[in-house]
Amino acid sequence: MNGFVPFDGATLPMWQGGEVAIEVPVSAEIPRGEYVVYLLRVPVGVEPLAHPEQWMLGISGFRVE
Repeated sequence: MNGFVPFDGATLPMWQGGEVAIEVPVSAEIPRGEYVVYLLRVPVGVEPLAHPEQWMLGISGFRVE
């Protein structure tokens, strides 16, 4: 993904892999600091919204400088 997209419970944004940096100005909404990102992963071939029991949670993070 190369943008901030909240999960609405009905649709999933398309994942775009690779080394993509999100360019957003540092502001009151996104101040400098460390952030944790929780990622939901669904196995290939599984309809994601039909089988939440097969979701796997991943955790990553990033720093705004």
